[in-house]
Amino acid sequence: LYELGMTGIPIVNVNNNCSTGSTALYLGAQSIRGGLADCVLAPGFEKMQPGSLGGGADDRESPLKRHILALNEIDAMQFPVAPWM
Repeated sequence: LYELGMTGIPIVNVNNNCSTGSTALYLGAQSIRGGLADCVLAPGFEKMQPGSLGGGADDRESPLKRHILALNEIDAMQFPVAPWM
């Protein structure tokens, strides 16, 4: 909007992985409900790599490693990890 000469308009950049769109809609609705805005715009897009989701970077330990190990101590993982989170 800045390139169109529309300055002074509050802009919030939301990046929340798979829930970016719903977070943007929520923030827009809250702005209207709170009287901060009469109208909001929540455009968005997903920027994902092709194929199945991976574990992230290969040059460091997964941030979930300790969590998964702790879950294994509680009960042997007989199911996928995601429902346990």
